[in-house]
Amino acid sequence: MISNIVQPGFTGQAFYLEFPAVVKDGVQFVNSSPILFPPLSDFARLGYPFFFDFRGTDPDGDSIVYSMATPLAGWSDDVNYLPPSTPGPYPEVVWQQGYNKESMVPGTPALRINKEGFLQVTPSREGLFVFSVMAEEFRDGKKIGEVRRDFQMLVYNYMGEDFPPNLQAQKPNGQVVPGKLIQLTEADFQGSSDRCLTLNVTDADAQQEGSERLSFRVVPQNFSGADVVQLSVSSGVLSGNQQQLQLQMCLPECPPVFGQPYRFNVVVYDDVCSVPMTDTLRFEVMIPPPANAPAYFLNQTTRLPLRQGTHTYATVAEGAVYEYVLEGFDADGDNLELFMSGQGFDAQAWGFSVSKLEEYLDGEGQRKVKYKLQWDASCSSGRDFSQQSQFRLLFSLDDKPECDPNNAALYQFNFSISVPANSPPDVRASLNNFQPATNLSRTVAFGQTLSFDVRATDPSLDPLQLRAVGADFNLQDWGMSFQGNGGTGTADGVFSWNPSCESLPANTRNDFTVYFISDDVVQCKQPLSDTLKVHFTLTFPPNDAPLLLAELGGSPVVAPLELRVGQPLEVLLKGIDPNLTDGLQLTLVQVETASGASIPYSWQDASGQGSVSSLQGFVPTCDMLQGQAEALFTFNFRVADDPCFNGKEDLLTLEVLVREQEQDFDRVRYVNVFTPNGDGYNQFFEIKNLPEDACNNSFEYVRIYNRWGKLVYESADRNFKWDAEGFPAGTYYYLLKYTNSSYRSPLSLILGDQAGQ
Repeated sequence: MISNIVQPGFTGQAFYLEFPAVVKDGVQFVNSSPILFPPLSDFARLGYPFFFDFRGTDPDGDSIVYSMATPLAGWSDDVNYLPPSTPGPYPEVVWQQGYNKESMVPGTPALRINKEGFLQVTPSREGLFVFSVMAEEFRDGKKIGEVRRDFQMLVYNYMGEDFPPNLQAQKPNGQVVPGKLIQLTEADFQGSSDRCLTLNVTDADAQQEGSERLSFRVVPQNFSGADVVQLSVSSGVLSGNQQQLQLQMCLPECPPVFGQPYRFNVVVYDDVCSVPMTDTLRFEVMIPPPANAPAYFLNQTTRLPLRQGTHTYATVAEGAVYEYVLEGFDADGDNLELFMSGQGFDAQAWGFSVSKLEEYLDGEGQRKVKYKLQWDASCSSGRDFSQQSQFRLLFSLDDKPECDPNNAALYQFNFSISVPANSPPDVRASLNNFQPATNLSRTVAFGQTLSFDVRATDPSLDPLQLRAVGADFNLQDWGMSFQGNGGTGTADGVFSWNPSCESLPANTRNDFTVYFISDDVVQCKQPLSDTLKVHFTLTFPPNDAPLLLAELGGSPVVAPLELRVGQPLEVLLKGIDPNLTDGLQLTLVQVETASGASIPYSWQDASGQGSVSSLQGFVPTCDMLQGQAEALFTFNFRVADDPCFNGKEDLLTLEVLVREQEQDFDRVRYVNVFTPNGDGYNQFFEIKNLPEDACNNSFEYVRIYNRWGKLVYESADRNFKWDAEGFPAGTYYYLLKYTNSSYRSPLSLILGDQAGQ
């Protein structure tokens, strides 16, 4: 039963993982989860130290920080053991009294883990304890993930008492060093042929239990590499017959660090369960490296030794092979190593190489060496001396770099290279019989073919390329063609142009400039070029302009045309071209009106060859007058021919003056008497031949009044008839009303005998 949480049988377990979004700032975010948490494989013993290495690895190189965490209970229990998945936060376990995150396993110290993942505890209470470890993943100082895992630790009281091993050091003179810190200097190894010490180890458990297996380990403190300090054995067994185990510890000839003591621990482990008991000796060694005479170069001229030197060779001709012998020696007879490095360039890629000529020991025990430096200064695809012509090489000669670092002899070589001068190519054309020129001009007639040769030569016999480029246009877009043929020392090509309607685009121009350019293709030299500029003027044959006419009823239109509202108009627009093969396009370009009124008209743009026509229909309406008595409308037409050169057009303006309908009130017969007596004459009061309505003057009504001003009849119908039925004879008055005019008159009504008198 778990000892440190409340109701463990009713508490679930949550496996928790946080990971970053797969896309960050629009870019895929690649992250691999760290490899963590090996399972606890042993119990902890009451009152004895227990430790465990929880450290994991991250495939992406992200840093991992460890800490203790309260376990998460999740949402499951003894009834709902498989709850649905839900987002956090999740509930934590409930601790028993006396337990918390800082004391999940009580002890001295209680259970804890450092940031690097090393777990330790010396438990003070038996039981089964649950705890959780959290590992946080960081990249560039920002947290990107988190993993939590729960574990159980069993602590019980193992009967009996165990004792740790005891490790002591013995110097070469036989002196046993008391304590656990051993400081060593060169004096401790005086008279010894090596730098080795004897380590003695005992363990009281070997006498009680009959035997005890021990293992040994060197742990560097301020240097890397566990094999720097050598142990004669890595493990051994103590028994009742052999109560002490001895092993040799040997120090390196060259110290792993310089200018300070190097420190390491030697740890012995026994085989006690559950965690081995240990003893540690801490060593601090301050022994200088062995005496060493440094390596030297020899000056080839003075034969004097050099620790640092500089050799400057003025100039190496391109294509030459330069050789130089480097000599060096070491007074101690140590092995020598020569290193070559280019300062800011790859020496081998630029043709530098070094090889050993000889190495030997002379009669005085000095080691002498000779090396040959060789530079193949020939040009190649990877060695463009036009890009780099100065070279600095550094040679270092060293004898024992592991014991005497940064103490090599140095020799610097400075080189420069001379590259033969390059002559530019020369471009000429058959337009002027291949005479020297930089600018040429030609007139080209439309419809005729121009063709000429272009040739480039190079006095240096370098490979040449020849090309043609339009100044501000593409040759192919305008029907021009040129194919240059490259070669060694010479290049040529043929330019051809047949300007025609098929080869020229719309909006034809007549000025063209073409550059004929030759480039030499060289390595190591500065590439050069030559350009011949040719200007072309394109001429076109004459073109007659088309003529645009307007006809009304077969006769030419006399402008302006005058129309009344409602009077239809149909004008024939006709375009003709003296060049019967020219295509024509007839268009209505613009309609203008001072009033801004919309105009109802009919029109269809037309096209034809040699001639073209279209009808323009037009019926004026009152709306077009905008309340005015008249309005002027202008129609602009255009006819254009379509040759690909020198296009012409003609314009025609048609003006139409629209007036309101004409009204003639003089033709009206105004009635002033009528006799509705049944004789068939003058039976009604009516006025015939009233003018039709106009845009701004329309019939509104007729009204009849008796002599006292009382309205007796009214009608809005221009074809009104009043029979006066029921009204007495006498004098009446009537009013005829139009929008902008009116007429008043007396009217006599005669009945019965009065009509016969």
